[in-house]
Amino acid sequence: MLGKKKTSQELSREWQREMKKEMRQTERQIRKAEANKKKMQAEMKKEAKNVNGDKQRLAAIRIMAKSVVQQEKQIAHLYGVKTQMNSVVLQIKEQQATIKMTNALKQSATVSHIMGRLVKLPELQSTMQKMSMEMQKHGLVQEMIDDQMDDVLNVDDDAVEDEIDKVVMEMTDMTLADIGSITGNLPKQQQEEKEDENDEDEMKKMQARLSSLQ
Repeated sequence: MLGKKKTSQELSREWQREMKKEMRQTERQIRKAEANKKKMQAEMKKEAKNVNGDKQRLAAIRIMAKSVVQQEKQIAHLYGVKTQMNSVVLQIKEQQATIKMTNALKQSATVSHIMGRLVKLPELQSTMQKMSMEMQKHGLVQEMIDDQMDDVLNVDDDAVEDEIDKVVMEMTDMTLADIGSITGNLPKQQQEEKEDENDEDEMKKMQARLSSLQ
């Protein structure tokens, strides 16, 4: 036996609930990304004080700075996704009066455009595809247009590289080159001997620390 067909009013409420659920999930992802960014920034500050000419530590700072840049871009992307989903919710709410009078949904170019973008996001694809098909069936959106995604949704490696020194400067008041030029008070020969003794152990410890911050 087939289930009872849902009314436009019921569908609109259901879509709003689904969107708000995904928005809450996106907010959790934002909080997690922001927490990871803070951890990486704190670790970067700590390492900058202990470089003393250690190339491995300097390389680790660069990796951390790159991770911070990537986290910032991911956070911006997530905020953009949340804003788009909220726009869909507001557009559906605006149609409540029309739905009550005609029990029908009016096609929305704005919702069509936003849904066409949200269905391409891997983290939302399953939910958004199902919802967009229902919206098409009930006349809220037109057929999905194959729009190209905004650049903000992708991490450009060249852009990341350009931002690394900026992040290091913000956190340490020094560039990577400045940090690398700082050495300790040991004579050069002693420093080289000390580096040879500790290189392998330090690299293993550094890799473990960086992994734990991801």
